[in-house]
Amino acid sequence: MNLANEPMIAFLINELDVRGGTHKQLLQLIDHAASTNTSFKIFTTRYDAEKTYQGFKRHEHNIIIISQPNSHNTVTKIYNRLRFALKLRRKLKGFQTINVHDLGFELYYLFFPRKRTIWQINDMPPCFKVGVSENVKINQIKRKSLQTIIKIGVQHTIREITVNVTKNKIRAEQQFKVPVNVLYCGIDPIHIQKNIEESIDRFNKKQINLLSSGVFFPYRNYETQIKIIEILRQHGIDANLKIIGSTTINPQYTDTIKRLIANAQLTSNITICGSVDEEMFNQLHQQADMFIFINIDQSWGLAIFEAMSCGLPVIVSESVGATEILADQHDALIVNPLDAKNIANIIIDLMAQPERYKQLSQNATNFTHKYTWEKSYSIPMLQKLQSNN
Repeated sequence: MNLANEPMIAFLINELDVRGGTHKQLLQLIDHAASTNTSFKIFTTRYDAEKTYQGFKRHEHNIIIISQPNSHNTVTKIYNRLRFALKLRRKLKGFQTINVHDLGFELYYLFFPRKRTIWQINDMPPCFKVGVSENVKINQIKRKSLQTIIKIGVQHTIREITVNVTKNKIRAEQQFKVPVNVLYCGIDPIHIQKNIEESIDRFNKKQINLLSSGVFFPYRNYETQIKIIEILRQHGIDANLKIIGSTTINPQYTDTIKRLIANAQLTSNITICGSVDEEMFNQLHQQADMFIFINIDQSWGLAIFEAMSCGLPVIVSESVGATEILADQHDALIVNPLDAKNIANIIIDLMAQPERYKQLSQNATNFTHKYTWEKSYSIPMLQKLQSNN
């Protein structure tokens, strides 16, 4: 095979039918790769242009779908996984470098051809039960077996691991005997003009529009957000919350949140928007007064910086990775994610201080000019992928 005529880099991402931080991260990287005339292909198990970021349409000619059949029968599942692994190996043979984005392929590393492979982890695989997966229920024998397969595969295949945040560097170093380095994400600004005076006017009327965002998983901690709305309304505030995020990946958690909303009689105050297009995404940010992101142990939190870029004061969990570069009380309000009463009081206090609200808004906007995707992530990552060392 003539490698000179083959794409140089293979980018792997498990699914491209959802919008999330991992997907935004890959899109920024391949946009940069394309701008430098770097040859590449993108391998994924699913692709839906309407459900992921629209920018992937620019690269559809480079997207290759390798379907991964599923089965509840153990024997059939093992057989399907083996077929998928061999198919993936054949597809990757012609590439000089492989870049895996997040989770979904780690059980197949033993089948990867011996290339330069860099694994970008946003969160550790669930079987390691750390971070967002700490409370995952998994059989002990299965957990140890999966850990062993992944560790051997990483040792056999992965030259380097990159992570978004220092705490995940520490976790990865504890499990894997390969170099681990931190590359911060960039900031993709939302180009809208927010009217601060409209928010101040709502506050004077004891009204507030809160916005949150994130694919529905238990670590999103939407339960606490429901409690916050309850407390605000008990204080006579007409509080409304809209949540952006796919509801299909973990339907059980979605149903739990819907029941909690109904039981609290807040169906007219809390709206689950699901996945939205970019026009609706911008509109929801335009209409919001504050952004709340109180995930439990979130690895980074791109949505925080998107909200900050349009002047939204953000309330952020102290366990979110983004707090590595945020300053409490200056460009963000950093909180205990489980203390609904305190968070509600912080919101009430900020509503009563219009000048402080305006200053937080301005500081948030100013902060987002410091980090560009190219400088923070895309350029250093592409340099790693193109390096011969």
